[in-house]
Amino acid sequence: MRWLFVFLLVVGVGVLLADELQNTLNKLKSDDWKERQEAKKVLKERALEWADELLQVAKQEKDPEVRKALEEALAAAKYPSPAALDEAEKIIKEWLTLRQDKEKAGKEGKALVERLRKLRNIEHWFVRLAAGEQDKTRRKAVSELLWGLLGGKSGSTEAAIFKGKDGRVMGRAKVVVVVVGAGGKKDVKVWKDGKLVTPDGRPNLNATPLTALIKALRSKDEVLVRRALDALAQLGDKRAVGAIAPLLNKKDVPQPVLSAAIDALKRLTGVAFTDKQGLDEQQKAWQNWWNKNKDNPDYRPPKMSGNTQQMSEDAKGRVVFGKEAQKMLEKIQKELEQLDEKTKKLWEKQRKQKEEKEKKGGS
Repeated sequence: MRWLFVFLLVVGVGVLLADELQNTLNKLKSDDWKERQEAKKVLKERALEWADELLQVAKQEKDPEVRKALEEALAAAKYPSPAALDEAEKIIKEWLTLRQDKEKAGKEGKALVERLRKLRNIEHWFVRLAAGEQDKTRRKAVSELLWGLLGGKSGSTEAAIFKGKDGRVMGRAKVVVVVVGAGGKKDVKVWKDGKLVTPDGRPNLNATPLTALIKALRSKDEVLVRRALDALAQLGDKRAVGAIAPLLNKKDVPQPVLSAAIDALKRLTGVAFTDKQGLDEQQKAWQNWWNKNKDNPDYRPPKMSGNTQQMSEDAKGRVVFGKEAQKMLEKIQKELEQLDEKTKKLWEKQRKQKEEKEKKGGS
C-alpha cells in the first residue's frame, strides 16, 4: 500500500505539472496580449523545470511567434533550441564516422567543434548527453566533442618565467611556437611541460564521459558546473569524488554550486551527514570527511590527457626550440631586462628626489 501511495503521489504531481504547463501554453496562444506576456514570464521562470517538455513542444510548434517564445524560455534555462539540437545531431553523426580514422579526426575534428560552438548553449546539452546517453560509443563520441567545446574556452594558463641576473622574476609569458605552413598560413601552438599543445577547440579521442565532465567543472559558467556535477553523480563513477571534493575548499564558490557539489558527493559515496544543519555545517563535515579519505584510490580521478605531441629534447632532457622560437624568447628576455633596468633607474631617481626634499625640509 505504501508503494502504491508513493506511485499515485508521483503520478498526481506529474499530472498537475502537465496541467500547469498546458495552461501556460494555452495562454501563450491567447488573443489577449496581457495573457501572452504573463505566459512568457511564467515559461522563463519555470523553463528549467519544464525544459524537456518545452523542447518537445517547440519541435512541433508551427506558429513562429509561439516557437520563438519557447526558444527564449529554453535559452533562459541555458538549453539549446530545437534547430540547434538538429544541427548538433548531424555533427555527432559526422564525428562518429570521422573518429574512426585518427588522422582525419585530427585534421577535420576542429571544424566540427567550431560548428558546434556556433550553437547557443550546446555545451549544456552535451554535458547532459555525456552522462545520460545509453549507447556507449555515442556517449564516448559526445564526450570527445565536449572536450573540444570546453577546451576552446579555457585555454592554457601555463607561462614561461623570465628572471633577471639577480634571480628575481621579471615577467611571465606564454611560450608559443609559430609554425608557418603552406601558403604562409600560421599555426600557433602553446608549449606546456615539454609538449606542444595543439590549439584548443578540437575533439580529444582520449576523452571519456568522466574526464570531459570533470573538465566542465573548471568552467566559469555556474549553471554548466552544476549540470556537470549532476551528470557526474548520474554517471556513478566514484573517481569523480576526487575532482568534486576540492570544490569545497575553494573560496567564493557560489552557494548553488556548493550545494550541487555536496549533493553529488552524497550520491557517489552514499555518505550523508544527517545531523548537520545548513550549508556551512554540511560543507565543514564534508571537508573533514575528505581530509580523512583523500588518499583512497577509489576516489582518485583519472589523468586529464589532452591533445599533445612531444617536442624534441637535447641530451640533458631540455626542450629544444626551433630557431624562430628561440629568437622570440631571447627578444622577450632582452626587452624585459631593459625594462627592468629602466625601472631600477626610475626608482633610484625617485629615491634621490625624496632624500633631497627631506634635506630641504629639515634645514
